[in-house]
Amino acid sequence: MSEEFVALYCKHAGPAFDRRLRFLALVEKKAAGEEASYDAPTAALAFGKLKFEAELLGTYHAANGSWRWAWGDPHAKLTLTNRALGTVVRASAGKLGSAVFAAHGFTAEALLGPDLAPHAADVLGAVLARELGFDTHFVTEVNGEPAALLIRDKRISLTEPKPVARVATVFAELVGALPVPNPRLALTEFAREYGLTVTETDETVTAAKGKSALEATFAAGALRALALDGKAVPLAKPKAKKRK
Repeated sequence: MSEEFVALYCKHAGPAFDRRLRFLALVEKKAAGEEASYDAPTAALAFGKLKFEAELLGTYHAANGSWRWAWGDPHAKLTLTNRALGTVVRASAGKLGSAVFAAHGFTAEALLGPDLAPHAADVLGAVLARELGFDTHFVTEVNGEPAALLIRDKRISLTEPKPVARVATVFAELVGALPVPNPRLALTEFAREYGLTVTETDETVTAAKGKSALEATFAAGALRALALDGKAVPLAKPKAKKRK
């Protein structure tokens, strides 16, 4: 496992999850009830009549625990823009701290560890969307395997009238949806993304703006409680990820 890359994921986990939720809210508003369909040769993601240009990052193969970059398959039909994404990812190997970004594919657990590996599409999508300047990522199936798509779309608004409440509610949902090995790092970076003032003690993190504040309590590195303006915020229970 690359501790450097896992830390990078924790840094980006909150903002990336927030943007994904905003993307899903846009889809629900514009195309409620429509299922996602994706065509890799044209990089077209559609929810009924609602369409996005979405570049295929790669797929996770649960049967052998491997990740395959989209451009790692010489027979894959991809747009020129999508192939250019491969060039950018390969060139980022040094910055991202691992040679796997310059390879055709790799064993997910070697980079992410056993807990994050089954979520490789979400983790790699989150980190690379943030590092490469995309607006969000989306996970769908390509040939029956979880695949990460990277999307640029300015309709994914980041305007937030109640940033403290947004950070608290989204973070509470994040820790139930995905493993977050270092929740303290994830929360502080997420709070700073919204311009909140962060204060830390050995056991707590407080993030505030104006008269509103959230407080998170930690023990042995784990998030134990979260409160918004003195009221407890329920933490979503982690979802078990089945390994094949």
